[in-house]
Amino acid sequence: MFRVLIMGFPRSGTRYCSRFLQELGLDVPHERIGENGGSGHNLVDDAEVADFDAVVHLVRDPRAVIASNLANFDPCDLVDIQREWLKRNLRFARAARGRTFDIETSILFLGEIAGEAGVRSEDVERVALMLPRDINHRTDYKRLVWADLSDEVQKLAQSYGYIDEHTLC
Repeated sequence: MFRVLIMGFPRSGTRYCSRFLQELGLDVPHERIGENGGSGHNLVDDAEVADFDAVVHLVRDPRAVIASNLANFDPCDLVDIQREWLKRNLRFARAARGRTFDIETSILFLGEIAGEAGVRSEDVERVALMLPRDINHRTDYKRLVWADLSDEVQKLAQSYGYIDEHTLC
């Protein structure tokens, strides 16, 4: 039986990934391990990742995910949450051995994972069209700008493909 572990920082889209895979008939709950794996931010120790057929590191634009965490978790400050974002993302990336995907293009990697589990591509397309992308979306936070992020966060974010929108001129 195929088992997947999706690891991501809180508010990065792990709940959406769980719902997507569950809609395809896979037992991949959020914040716990099911028959086909799990999705969340604190599920297993590094040594346990060998128990899964696929280990994925999920990222979301740090300007959004850090701001969302600042607004939703108390007490929390920008320096502390950035430090935690760095620590967890580096740990998740090591565990996933380079298999890092962003939530903004999640349908690509979710389709890949579902295919590895034996799900038909037509079913992936059906769920992609049916499932709202904002199932756990919060709008009660002020989005950060690139300059709000520490140099270390900016550097790691750039390695994931995120850029300062002001450099596009």
